[in-house]
Amino acid sequence: MVEAAGLRFLPEIPGSRTFVAHFVADFPQSLAIPDGMEKHAFNFERFLADKIPVHAANLQHALQEFPSDAIVADSAFFGTLPMLLGPRAKCLPDHAAVRIK
Repeated sequence: MVEAAGLRFLPEIPGSRTFVAHFVADFPQSLAIPDGMEKHAFNFERFLADKIPVHAANLQHALQEFPSDAIVADSAFFGTLPMLLGPRAKCLPDHAAVRIK
């Protein structure tokens, strides 16, 4: 589908395990937590926050393969956060976080 749109697909670093199916396999107990704040907190920490280093590494890998002037990321993608830390000259290209319905 990506290539059919004329875009280049760059796979994640092997072993990244960032897809929802991996999350459910790695944390089956998440399915037993009742809906509510506790479940949201667990999922946020385990699925989003814990994966920041992996997402950042995947993004760095992609930027080595395809240098970019800008990054457009979903508002729930936190792989750009580590790139915002440090001197401005070493930070990421211009970026925008968007929510797509």
